[in-house]
Amino acid sequence: MGLIPCSICLITFVFLAINIHNSEAKMTLPQVRNALKPGAKTCMTKTGVSKSLVEKTHEGEFPTDPALQCYFACILKLMKVVSKDEHIDLDMMHKQADLLMVQNLANQVKQLTQTCYENITSSEVCEM
Repeated sequence: MGLIPCSICLITFVFLAINIHNSEAKMTLPQVRNALKPGAKTCMTKTGVSKSLVEKTHEGEFPTDPALQCYFACILKLMKVVSKDEHIDLDMMHKQADLLMVQNLANQVKQLTQTCYENITSSEVCEM
């Protein structure tokens, strides 16, 4: 798996955390969105990504854009799944999936993130 597919896997984790359906969430969608709003706003400011670009991801569109990639890296850091030395903490990512999602969905996300993690080729957190 190359750089882009792995980026998509990691972005999918964030996307699922933000966009999972109410019936599948341990937390309702409005609660998840509200919990992530301050971090999303902070990361938008920090990375300079446009709001319209972020909104496109809610529709499943993930353009290759450095600011957008760094925005998702910022979100992952805030979710405590990227260490201060900018390495993905797969165990923490799996714990977060278990906390946010029903077991069936969490298992799928953990399998996907495991595969992507094993294929990360960049040491730059914005490109993972």
